[in-house]
Amino acid sequence: MWDPNGWPPQTSYRQPVADPGTAPGDVTLVTLACNTAWLPYLVGCLTQLAQLRTWTTTDPAALADLLGRVTDLLGLIATASDATGTLAPLSNGNPASPLVLNGNGAIVLN
Repeated sequence: MWDPNGWPPQTSYRQPVADPGTAPGDVTLVTLACNTAWLPYLVGCLTQLAQLRTWTTTDPAALADLLGRVTDLLGLIATASDATGTLAPLSNGNPASPLVLNGNGAIVLN
């Protein structure tokens, strides 16, 4: 029988990475311009940051804070709008999007 404990999540990083030490919305900010159809894929890639193995810290309080900031980053991308102010497909419940925001603001598979 398959043992789920024998297959821990794999991170995309070769080695754990350090906490960037800032919140995603802190200055200095950058602007990313891409077609809105790509936002669900960006969010999917960013979910790698939610894996505990991604980070060098093992302190539970530091991890909780860090994962909260990861969630904030995902929210920033998920609620991005286009030049007209229209929310991107990820955040408006577009049935073609693989990821959507649920009623609680959490990112879920569609």
